[in-house]
Amino acid sequence: DNMTFNINEHKWGGSGIEKELFLFIKDNFKENSIVVELGGGFCSTPALSSLYQLYTVEQSEKFISENVNTSWIHAPIDSTGWYSADKVRQGLPKEYDLLFVDGPAGEGNRYGILDNLDVIPEGCKIILHDTYREPERDLSRKLAMQLGMDIKFYEDGDFWAVLS
Repeated sequence: DNMTFNINEHKWGGSGIEKELFLFIKDNFKENSIVVELGGGFCSTPALSSLYQLYTVEQSEKFISENVNTSWIHAPIDSTGWYSADKVRQGLPKEYDLLFVDGPAGEGNRYGILDNLDVIPEGCKIILHDTYREPERDLSRKLAMQLGMDIKFYEDGDFWAVLS
């Protein structure tokens, strides 16, 4: 239940998002906006679901929890190295306000989004996490270029890029 989320007692960081990034999202996206996260977790999923209508695409069943108020989309990694695109397409809403890219897990495993640009609605903003890693920075630039979006890199926490 969303009332139990406490920003100050929440465990931030590690492989999860940092408090700075959560506060950035909170400051820039209205409460109850529709948010899609690629890659669920013990950190971002409860935090984002406390404020937003959340859809979580997750490869691993161990992260899928009934205790979190999100619409889980279980999409195992397929032969392309990305989420099963059919499962992603079936589960996503037609329109959403923010795409938060924090998966699939592992460095350099997120390029599959470039082959699935049609799942991103027009006008949707994108945040890519972990841009302290070169493949994630590179992916951010490629995605911005292919979608004709502006990009801004933030160097707090694990670093992130915002495409708008």
